[in-house]
Amino acid sequence: VEMGPREVEGVDMSAWGTYRSQPDYYAVDLNEEKHKRLTEPFEVFSFDLSREALIDKDLKAGDKMSTKLPVIADGFANGIVFWHEIRLGGDVVIKTAPTSDRTCWFQAFQQLPELQVIAGDVLPVEASHQSSRVTFAVQKDGFSEYDERRKMSDVALFDSPWLAMNTKLQQQAGELAQYLGSSRGGIKSDAAECLLSICRDPARFGCDGQMITNGVALNFLFTLFYNT
Repeated sequence: VEMGPREVEGVDMSAWGTYRSQPDYYAVDLNEEKHKRLTEPFEVFSFDLSREALIDKDLKAGDKMSTKLPVIADGFANGIVFWHEIRLGGDVVIKTAPTSDRTCWFQAFQQLPELQVIAGDVLPVEASHQSSRVTFAVQKDGFSEYDERRKMSDVALFDSPWLAMNTKLQQQAGELAQYLGSSRGGIKSDAAECLLSICRDPARFGCDGQMITNGVALNFLFTLFYNT
C-alpha cells in the first residue's frame, strides 16, 4: 500500500512516513487514512485454535511464508496493511477488514522502506510470525530492480536521531519500571504517594485537569502497581 499523501496544496509531504515510522506496526483506520492500494488482499496465516485441533498437537513457536504479489497500480509502496478474521463457530465471524462493520479493532500498518512499483510488477513478500506478532518484508533477492527502484524515492524509513531517542526512552522506561518494582527504601510507597498527590490535585503541579476523589486516585494507583 502507499500510505499518506505525497503532496497537499503544493506542499511536499513525502517525509510523512519518516516521522510517523515506528519500530513495530501500529493501528490505522483505512477509512480515515489517505492511501492507495497497490495489490489485492491476500491470506497470510491461518490458525486453528479449536480444542479438537490442539489435542496431541504442539503449536509452532513461529513460522514464515512467502508469496508473489501482482502490483495493480503505479505508486510508492511504503508498508503493508493487515487485519484478521476470527471464526467463533457457526455464523459468528469477527472481521477487522476496512470493508467490514466497524469494531473496536482497526487495521494494522507496518511501514517498509519506500519502493517505487509499477502496475504489472510482481512483488515478492515474506511474512513471519513469532507467536504473538506478524512481520513483513520485501524479498530483495527476488526483485531484480529493488535497488534501482529504491533510489527513485528519497524518503528515509526513519530519522536516525529520533530512533536513537526512542530507543533510549524505552530503555529508561524499563529501568524506571524495574526500579519502582523494587521494595528497597520504600520506593513504591514514595512513588504511590507522589502519584496520589498529582491525581488528587493535578493543577497544583501545573497539569491540566480537575480535582478527583481519593477513591478514584487510589484505583488508578492500584491499576498502575498491581503487578509489581
